[in-house]
Amino acid sequence: LQDGSFQMFQHVGMYKVQVSGSWLFNPLTRNLALNGVINTFQPFTLNLTVTGKVGDAFTGVGADGVSYVLVRA
Repeated sequence: LQDGSFQMFQHVGMYKVQVSGSWLFNPLTRNLALNGVINTFQPFTLNLTVTGKVGDAFTGVGADGVSYVLVRA
């Protein structure tokens, strides 16, 4: 298992919200779990399965069925 911390912006329509917290990655299951807060107070949890990598971007599908693109800055 690998873990660390993160800071990111989530784009929601015209808005860009700050998210920060910790992550845990299991390379055997390719599961990435993100836990933290949005705008310093609202709890945030995202579990997804990493499906691929293109350059510095990772793609994944969340437990909610939504596709995600995570880009390293």
